[in-house]
Amino acid sequence: LPLLKTAVESYFPISVASLHTVACNGSTEECASVAAGMALRSMDGTRDPKPVTVVLLQDFPALIGTLKLMESNDLPLLVIAKGEAEPRAVAEKRMKSTQVPILPVDAADAVAVCRVMQESLLRARNGWGGSVIHAIAVPGASDSVAGMEERLRARGLV
Repeated sequence: LPLLKTAVESYFPISVASLHTVACNGSTEECASVAAGMALRSMDGTRDPKPVTVVLLQDFPALIGTLKLMESNDLPLLVIAKGEAEPRAVAEKRMKSTQVPILPVDAADAVAVCRVMQESLLRARNGWGGSVIHAIAVPGASDSVAGMEERLRARGLV
């Protein structure tokens, strides 16, 4: 959690005091529900930017109840779930079943992850609702730290 907070602070100039992180020892479905409850509780409508709740899940569960709650309340909740790539039909069915954006991203691509996080946080902080970020472990993908180092060297920044 300190690493998450540091990473977010380095990319987002807005104070991270409005960012809630959730540590949960239950199942991934239970943890997502706890985070949704925290996000619902933090919504008072008066603060700008809106406080955002972030939950990190070790796999990508169905999230049916959490997605319904996010959708009906425009919850400022970011669900970040690690997982394998789903078959196209399964991914399309999941995306069509909700109004909440489900954003797949290559977990090893630091730039792509940063962009998806920036867009999702902007969306949540403006009161437009949360997002689900599906961090996909692509087989044979390069190391994300090494890839970032290559990009920075190519630009003469390292």
